[in-house]
Amino acid sequence: EDVEQAILKVQSAMAISQGVETIAEGAKSVRALGTAIQSTTVFQKASAAAQYVWNAAMAANPIGVVVASIAALLIGGYKLIKFFKDSSDANEKATKAAEHNTKALKNQSLQASQSSTKLQTYNDHQYNLAKAAGASSEELRKLALKHKEEEVALNKKNAVLARATFLRERDTLAALKASDASDDVIAKQEELTKSSYDFFKKQNEILSNSYKERAALRRSQEVEVVAERKAAKDKAIEDAKEAKEKAKEDANDAREKAKEEAEERNKLAREQGEKFREDLENAEKLAKEIKQKNIDATKTENQLKIEAENAEFERKKALLVAANLSTEELEKLHKDNLNKLELE
Repeated sequence: EDVEQAILKVQSAMAISQGVETIAEGAKSVRALGTAIQSTTVFQKASAAAQYVWNAAMAANPIGVVVASIAALLIGGYKLIKFFKDSSDANEKATKAAEHNTKALKNQSLQASQSSTKLQTYNDHQYNLAKAAGASSEELRKLALKHKEEEVALNKKNAVLARATFLRERDTLAALKASDASDDVIAKQEELTKSSYDFFKKQNEILSNSYKERAALRRSQEVEVVAERKAAKDKAIEDAKEAKEKAKEDANDAREKAKEEAEERNKLAREQGEKFREDLENAEKLAKEIKQKNIDATKTENQLKIEAENAEFERKKALLVAANLSTEELEKLHKDNLNKLELE
């Protein structure tokens, strides 16, 4: 019995020694996870439970109870280590997810900026082409407004996507906090959530500015339309005034020209008339001379005397009339002379 009791004590001591070594090995594994798990609620509770089991084991007198307690502690430690390993895997996945989403957020921000720049460059090119092709002011205004509508639509899409990204990251952060994730994972997720919120805020400001720019463009175009209408009206009035003045000048020029042409025609007609009369007179004179010669050739001497008397009478009568003297005696004498010639 003494030997058996001594052997039992030795076996119990060996079991305790082996249990301590096992605990030491387990402690190394636990210590490797210590940095990641010390801040969690689960760790605090598990540590308290383990301490309670240890204290209870040490307070027990029978060595078998101590060994059983140590065995229970080892089983609990294994489960705890397995839980922390699973938790570590989850934290690693969450960390990788946060890193992936951070890259995705940067890419989303870059794409939003590039798409806005490309749209602006393309629209400016189209506007310049239309302007170079001679598009009207109305057509250019419609094209500019169309481009602004496209810009608003693009900014609205970017803002909606940014909002969805922010809400996703915010919900992920809430889930990580609820699952007692590590402080490092939560810190990274908080940083990502803040970045996504800043990106959403920026896109929202861009959208708000594009709304304001569209409204300002519409107002400026309304002013341009009114100004163009007034300018067109003023130009029409000025054109009408100039046309009236020109018509008046043209009428005066036409009258002056017609007057000059009429005077020229009249002058030419007068010259032609004078020449015609001169030619006619010359022709009549020549005809009279010819006729007179023919008559003279057939006249008697007495007829020539009568003609000479008539010519003399006309000459003397003209002198008396010019001197405002009476021609009665001259006319009586002329008749007597004609009677004598006729009698002869």
